[in-house]
Amino acid sequence: MRPIRINQGRIFSWYIRLGSLLLTMFLMAVIFQYTPEWLAIPLAIVICMIVPTVWTAFEILEIDHKRKVITEYSSILGRKVNLREYMYDSLEKVFMNKVKMAQRATSYGGHVGTFTSFEYHAFLKTSSGKKYFLLSRENPDWLKEKIVPLAKKLEVPFQENQGQ
Repeated sequence: MRPIRINQGRIFSWYIRLGSLLLTMFLMAVIFQYTPEWLAIPLAIVICMIVPTVWTAFEILEIDHKRKVITEYSSILGRKVNLREYMYDSLEKVFMNKVKMAQRATSYGGHVGTFTSFEYHAFLKTSSGKKYFLLSRENPDWLKEKIVPLAKKLEVPFQENQGQ
């Protein structure tokens, strides 16, 4: 059985990705304006590597059922960075929790508003009791659509906790 890889999302927000693109364009304009051509071209090539590095950064969880190892790592430019491996005896279940999220916002006039919403988080639990985060979404149907096939591949039950 091949390892199962779960892409948990990007490391950098879209603000940072857009900022890296704008910063790179600005630095290239400055380099070509104020440095000689023989130096500007190699510097521009090096600075251009900022954008793909930031745009290809993902958090990955890999479950190798054959070796009984769960690996968490960051994938940057297709390379595994910051590897953390955990051994397990057996997998207990995959479960989904409903979580109430709250955010406070203050306006310029001093009015404080609290916005609440629900989010759904999916976890994998091992027999030792350790939990590994899989995915989260506001839409429970989308999350179930992704998590139920994963539970079937891992041959563990799926449990939905709708508390609150």
